[in-house]
Amino acid sequence: LTEEETCCLTCGAIGVHKGLTHETDIVEIEVKGHIRRVIRPQYHKTCNCPKTPSIISAPAPDRLIKNNNLGVSVWTYLLLSKFNFHIPLTRVLSHLALYNIALPIGTVTDGFRRIQPLFDPILESLKNTSLQDHHWHADETRWSVFVSIEGKTGHRWYLWAYRSESCIYFQLEPSRGTEVPLEFFPIDIIGILSVDRYSAYKCLIKTIKGLILAFCWAHVRRDFLDAFKRWPKLEQWTVAWILEIRELYRLDALRRKIEIESENWVEADTQIRKHIDVMKEKMDDELAMESLHPESKKVLTSLSNHWEGLTVFLDHPHVPLDNNRAEQTVRDPSIGRNNYHGSGSCWSAKLASYLFSIFATLRLHKINPDEWLNSYLKACAAAGGKPPEDISPFTPWVIRHQDKISIESSA
Repeated sequence: LTEEETCCLTCGAIGVHKGLTHETDIVEIEVKGHIRRVIRPQYHKTCNCPKTPSIISAPAPDRLIKNNNLGVSVWTYLLLSKFNFHIPLTRVLSHLALYNIALPIGTVTDGFRRIQPLFDPILESLKNTSLQDHHWHADETRWSVFVSIEGKTGHRWYLWAYRSESCIYFQLEPSRGTEVPLEFFPIDIIGILSVDRYSAYKCLIKTIKGLILAFCWAHVRRDFLDAFKRWPKLEQWTVAWILEIRELYRLDALRRKIEIESENWVEADTQIRKHIDVMKEKMDDELAMESLHPESKKVLTSLSNHWEGLTVFLDHPHVPLDNNRAEQTVRDPSIGRNNYHGSGSCWSAKLASYLFSIFATLRLHKINPDEWLNSYLKACAAAGGKPPEDISPFTPWVIRHQDKISIESSA
């Protein structure tokens, strides 16, 4: 304050500062692009030794891409913006132009093409680790890849997602057939696969005998709701079944809260098994009715056909009643599909599936994707634009308990 502002309004006495302050924190953001100039003095030799270079200088700074002067921080920003926040690349570059950073889109896309192989070992590690688990959620969603493939009509591809406790792995393929999960799962795999009722998964277990399909009660509930929408007069019948499913979810949630094999757990397990028996008896009785509405018969026939997979959770309490985790997993890339419509080439499609897998797995382990990507790309730059020989410090299951990535030193 000025001296006048510190004066008493009554007598004019000047206020005295005795060291006390009021402190206020204001959050601000300052984005600034800059050029980091590395100056390396040159030393001319003063001898005639043939093996000594005529000019000696310090090593050149690490580059992620040969003959490219964009630093790791720029590539980190670009990759995160498109594949983590799903912002179209043209919009990202327009944003950077506001800060006097003009990047040609051709330079960026060519850089993406060169960067894509750097993630090969990370994806291989994700897949191998996922296959060591024993329970997966799987789902698929459409994804456009604007390339022409012999024998394929149109540009619709499919983004398959496999979510386990350790990893989320995306597989982008032109097909929606059984051959896709057959490529992911080894023939001798043993475990439980939570899925919807898509036929490709049913064909999968004919080849892979060690897989058990756990079907989704959320889809069953949706069947009853759809039946009511088509036939409002089935409201009473629909509501009765939805209440049965709601009670099933309540009993399952109750059992999950209790320590397995404890006395209370046995009681909760008995209750949910009794409820399942009541539901099956109700289903069988209604299917035997000659007066059953055709729409009701259709819904209950599907329920009966999938009953074995719908009751896997009884003997495997860790398996949830639905496949919502997989549907939530594919929801995030769907934002990118809606924002920039897909991929323009096979390599960009592969890069998308790679980074979707990496960023989703990092979120699964609560790891900051910005710090991880910046650290990994710095290690690649230090290795001469190649993946580091040892990628284990960058795998999420190694750093899952760290609050902040601190692996730059090991790179």
